[in-house]
Amino acid sequence: HRDATNYNWFAVSVNGSEPTYFRTIKGRVHYRLAGRLPFGLHHVTLMKQTEGQNGHNRLVSITSDSLVAAPESPARKIEFIGDSITSGFGSDSTNIPCGDGTWFDQHDVWSSYGVLTARALQTQWMLSSVSGMGMYRNWNSPAPIMPDIYDGIYIDYADSTTQWDFSLYASDLVVVALGTNDFSAGAGPQPRVKLDANAFVRSYDSFVDRLRMRYPQASILLTTSPMLDSKQNDLLASYLESVVESQRGKGFTNTRLFRYNGRYIDGCNTHPSMSNHRSMANELTPVIQDMMQW
Repeated sequence: HRDATNYNWFAVSVNGSEPTYFRTIKGRVHYRLAGRLPFGLHHVTLMKQTEGQNGHNRLVSITSDSLVAAPESPARKIEFIGDSITSGFGSDSTNIPCGDGTWFDQHDVWSSYGVLTARALQTQWMLSSVSGMGMYRNWNSPAPIMPDIYDGIYIDYADSTTQWDFSLYASDLVVVALGTNDFSAGAGPQPRVKLDANAFVRSYDSFVDRLRMRYPQASILLTTSPMLDSKQNDLLASYLESVVESQRGKGFTNTRLFRYNGRYIDGCNTHPSMSNHRSMANELTPVIQDMMQW
């Protein structure tokens, strides 16, 4: 596959233990995931920590003393659609401090709110998230926005033409966590114009319509931002409520709004830290339990 960067990060957990992390490099390379394990059956979980825009990896083969079939996955499925927050950006500065290394070195998907929530609910999970992504405009650019790239198998800026087969993962619940970057002032010399509320709501509502086509039976939960200040989050919540009302007007009663109680900005670049992600998951998990009756 094409690689956009020299390396990606992976996490590996053995028998449910806290993960260890390693970097991949370009080319066909052998990586040792675990060693010196006691005799018996062991369950290894391998998770990519970095995003599609950081480059693609292919698992060519696995070698061990013997391989057995993996345990059956949970029947329930959640998809989290979002931006850098959902991607775990800036949450883990344990090994590489904030500001050092590359912008994605502090990514930690394993400890992100979506994965923590899914593990607490014992569901499958999929992250469809891209740092800087918005629903109407991005952090520092007008496009391509999430509706432009969502159908692409890699969900990255460079390749939105290779189509994902949505039948491979029929979500029971879709959590959409976008809007933070739409409110961003950007990084240019001049602040951006104020977000067009009507255009944002139209884009969001149209995207939810597409999700309904992809997952006709799914419930959809729209979330506010754990990073925006209270004034901005009040506006975002009002826009999302307009989307919920529009969906109800179309006969879809299984679309809801969730608002975070806290503001979580203790990580790198005022993103949520690992402890913040735990708090976010603690807020979100009981709401989903009630919503889905899980």
